[in-house]
Amino acid sequence: MNNVLLQIPLDIPDVKIEKFTKDSQHQFVVTVTSTCKSAECRKCHKTIEKFYGYDKEITLRHLPIFATPVWIKIKPKRFQCPDCEGKPTTTQQCSWYDVSIPRNREEPVFLPTIKAKCIISTLLHLLRTTFYIDFH
Repeated sequence: MNNVLLQIPLDIPDVKIEKFTKDSQHQFVVTVTSTCKSAECRKCHKTIEKFYGYDKEITLRHLPIFATPVWIKIKPKRFQCPDCEGKPTTTQQCSWYDVSIPRNREEPVFLPTIKAKCIISTLLHLLRTTFYIDFH
């Protein structure tokens, strides 16, 4: 039997894929790191570039591959502001997920964007019947 390579883009900006595995429930887990080199200070709102480590790992749902759930794991980078009093740290906020949404949700991270850009009834039907994603 021939080995076949199948490439499926994540379509997530500013990340590098570090690892692609299957977990104990046979779901795909894609571990990524951010390629962003700065963040906006939470106090003064200036761009800060002094890397200060990583925040806790978060897990976000992506679209399924062949009806198998896909999860994205990322440790957001932290940066330190050299200008603010106390030199506070700020966790970067990647453009492709909303930090205000609770983590480890069952809803894909990009769903608000899809809802805003598509005809909802057609999209919901497609997601229910093709990707087995249900909305409440």
